Amino acid sequence: MLFDPFTARKLQLANRTVMAPMTRSRAVENNTPNALMADYYGQRATAGLIVTEGVSPSPNGLGYARIPGLFNAEQVRGWKLVTEAVHAKGGKIVIQFMHTGRVGNVANLPAGAEVVGPTAVPLPGEIYTDAKGMQPHSTPRAMTDKDIAATVAEYAQAARLAMEAGFDGIELHAAMGAPPVPAELKARLRAAFTGPYILAGGFDRDTAESALLAKQADLIAFGRPFLANPDLVARMRANAPLNAPDMSTFYTPGAKGYTDYPALKS
Repeated sequence: MLFDPFTARKLQLANRTVMAPMTRSRAVENNTPNALMADYYGQRATAGLIVTEGVSPSPNGLGYARIPGLFNAEQVRGWKLVTEAVHAKGGKIVIQFMHTGRVGNVANLPAGAEVVGPTAVPLPGEIYTDAKGMQPHSTPRAMTDKDIAATVAEYAQAARLAMEAGFDGIELHAAMGAPPVPAELKARLRAAFTGPYILAGGFDRDTAESALLAKQADLIAFGRPFLANPDLVARMRANAPLNAPDMSTFYTPGAKGYTDYPALKS
């Protein structure tokens, strides 16, 4: 079943694998997607569906170093490079929106942006910045009702820009640090949800196939296996060995550990 086509509403997927969203921190030019990112996603277009890394709908949501945004024309053009690269190989791609909120440091934000959150209480711990290395999370400014309405409007505008950039759909990322969803609520949400149900977390070819056969999910998401294996679908079809991911390059700029993982020899 893993390699069978699947229809998700209007999306015709070539197989039931999903490339899970993974922050890679390669948007080095004003938090704008670039040709290197287009190569990365294009290499992995044989996934049934790609979900992008978290993308901020606002300058205020760029709390991590070098994560991409989608709130201006330059970023629309950058994301078009990505969607065109994926579509040229027959793939499908949706964008994941993620506002970092109080998870961030002002050193990572563009000029004029600020760290905001539900309260003025800083998140414990530290975060990496290119300018100063590891730094404490900045104290956020508590959002007002007006700020919340403005942020909602930013999400709506980002969704419009996503369609302009050629994405096949949108996913919203839950806020980091939010409490876990109770099991009862999860069950109710699943019963009410009419779209494809996706499972993620530690799957390999055999366990993914078993979950699909047991009707536990419609699609199976793979994270690190797709990170290190641009041709993951072909490798799983052939039951071939997988490349091991290089953790030291997960969030570093440049092609190393990003677009240089080898594919199977034909």
